[in-house]
Amino acid sequence: MPTTLNFDQIVGEILQNLLHEAANLAPGGIGKVLHLIIDKLIVPDIIDGWLFPKPVTDDFKKFEERIEKMIDKQVEAAVGQATFDRVKTRLAGLGDAFKGFANVVDFEERRVRLG
Repeated sequence: MPTTLNFDQIVGEILQNLLHEAANLAPGGIGKVLHLIIDKLIVPDIIDGWLFPKPVTDDFKKFEERIEKMIDKQVEAAVGQATFDRVKTRLAGLGDAFKGFANVVDFEERRVRLG
């Protein structure tokens, strides 16, 4: 399966191949040293880093929106549950008060209790 290369990669490979061909023309064993310098220093630092710099990506910026949505969802769930529990408790108390009110049948006693 062929891989797709962008323009920077193609030009970088062409420059690297040209430098390797020039290093092959060097006399003696210096060609191997030149190949090492080309592969370890010139190509990664000068060609890739200086001629074709890659944009710096901030990893937090990539995930910031997703993280905010997850936090908002968790906060909503926590606040929603706390609100539900508070309302449930108040309604239970109100229900108990109405039960007590319904149990009192004497009009005077109702007036005293309700103040």
